[in-house]
Amino acid sequence: MPLRRRTVLINGGLVVVLAGVAVVGWTTLASGSSTSTGRTATVHKGTFLATVAATGTVISPGDVGVSFSSTGTVTKIDRIIGTLTVQQTQSGTVGAGNGATAEEFKVQDGAMLNDVHAGDRVSFSVTGTGDTKTITKLDKP
Repeated sequence: MPLRRRTVLINGGLVVVLAGVAVVGWTTLASGSSTSTGRTATVHKGTFLATVAATGTVISPGDVGVSFSSTGTVTKIDRIIGTLTVQQTQSGTVGAGNGATAEEFKVQDGAMLNDVHAGDRVSFSVTGTGDTKTITKLDKP
């Protein structure tokens, strides 16, 4: 076999092998199979749920009941759904401004709202759990 023909055959074979390796490498990388431990995921807005392991008595902070009395100024009344928005008065701080934010409460009895108007100062008692706080007693001092 002449030397020129033999060189062409060997070089041609090497080109075929190199092309095969390139195709296998490309399909492996393009398919996403990888030995790395990193992963990506699409992010969606929603509720985050987590599993927590604990021993003893465990209570979610959102499930702990509240019970307190306070005073404040009525800023909004919704008699249809039975809610009252109150800007609570800061107590115990000398020179405290009126920087408290208004908070909306459900009322235990809709009749409590009959004699109350926006701008009235009120004292009230609240009970509730989580995000639901209910006024159980409402007085105008």
